[in-house]
Amino acid sequence: MNKYFEKNKFSGDGVCELGNAVSLAARVMCNNLTIKEIEGSLKKSVLEKRRDELESNLASSALNMIALCEAVLDACDPDAVSDAYEERVEELAPTELDALRRELRNALGID
Repeated sequence: MNKYFEKNKFSGDGVCELGNAVSLAARVMCNNLTIKEIEGSLKKSVLEKRRDELESNLASSALNMIALCEAVLDACDPDAVSDAYEERVEELAPTELDALRRELRNALGID
């Protein structure tokens, strides 16, 4: 399986530590997504000054979540991870229905 991080400070952490870190990271990512959502309502001059910072914060929180998820996978049996990966690849592949939903949401102006 491909990894983003070959060296990961979260690898080897216990279940409780990983659970707490994932919970915190998820809240941070949600907050950053919320900020990205409301950035459209900011005045243009304010937005221009903050856009790079907002994008960087969102990317950073997403990468932190990836590192945590990789650490969770490291704690699992490799065969189980491989089996789950194959299932998820199939289940997460976009379908025609997904494309139609996305098209409908775009047509209705729903993010």
